[in-house]
Amino acid sequence: MRRALPAVALAGCLHVAHPAVAPAPGVTIALYDGADPYAIVDERRPLELDGDELLLDHVLPGAELATLWISVLDDHDISIDGCVRPTLEVDARHHQLVSPMVRCRVHGGRGRHLVRVVYIAPGLDAAISHAIAMTDPDHAAIRSRFVIATPRWNEHAEVVVYAAGDAASEPRELARADVALDGGSAVIALPVRQVAAHLRRIYTGALPSPEVDATTDSWHAESTHDVWVWLELALAELAPGKLAVHVELPGEPVRDVVVEHAVAASTEGLRVPLWTDAALSGVRQRVTSGSDERAEQLSLAVANLGAAPREVWIEEQARPGAHRRLIGAIPEPPTIHGDVLRSIVTVQPRAIAHVRYVVLYECKDGGC
Repeated sequence: MRRALPAVALAGCLHVAHPAVAPAPGVTIALYDGADPYAIVDERRPLELDGDELLLDHVLPGAELATLWISVLDDHDISIDGCVRPTLEVDARHHQLVSPMVRCRVHGGRGRHLVRVVYIAPGLDAAISHAIAMTDPDHAAIRSRFVIATPRWNEHAEVVVYAAGDAASEPRELARADVALDGGSAVIALPVRQVAAHLRRIYTGALPSPEVDATTDSWHAESTHDVWVWLELALAELAPGKLAVHVELPGEPVRDVVVEHAVAASTEGLRVPLWTDAALSGVRQRVTSGSDERAEQLSLAVANLGAAPREVWIEEQARPGAHRRLIGAIPEPPTIHGDVLRSIVTVQPRAIAHVRYVVLYECKDGGC
């Protein structure tokens, strides 16, 4: 699978690289972010061909030579292939050093020609970070930065950062800029974005148990008392990277929090976990019973030890399945958001808010 993804990207790169105007020297580097990042380097440069061998520089360390494609753009009768990266003996103990050059065979021509070099280099990516400032209860300002370690080629390149797609989606462009390849760190800073945002206090009493099958009683059996403060952003996605969040709102402590990544939250967009509210404490109890139809009785409560009333979202993840019913809800039924059951309560100072309901699951084939 890992080889297939770069191959698709390379094919796309070759498809768009035959413009109507005459090709000119230049470098384009496409960086694909993800769990297994890689880069596609596309360089057009004049080279002097003076024999049957070519020593080629500007090929990044770790480049996959199996993906190396070289074309002489101004003379299609000339071909270049058989590229290898030589190893050099560095001492009497036969320690070897991989050459920074690539040696290739030249067939059919000499002289100065415009040559196109395309290859894939794994592991090269952009360090992505987001600075998020929330000083308005309904909006947040987001500044995104992409930091790229450049090779020392002493020229400029157009660098494009993509979020790598999966088999069902195309890569999505995140940033683009002209970058100096001087061996330093290049920074691409996007314009500040203003997005709708809210601070939410959310009690999710159940501790996740992804390793436990959802049909067993031990699924989400453990609970927590923590009520988290989340930043909710009206964004479908945000490039994976660290988030530095500054919160300065009336009635809230001024906070600066660094978070590893945001969390998708169904139709609400993205959520960023910020801190636990020490003045709030939750309690969750779940009792299961039944055979042909499993009944789960949920009793959830949040206590407020603080001096100000707090709105709290009490969320419970229901077991997956199409046959579910809610009965006996007090004070009112939770709203349903996919597999999440949500009750919104206002907890007064020195008070407790309670929510109770029963979820009925139809049992099939011996399981619920």
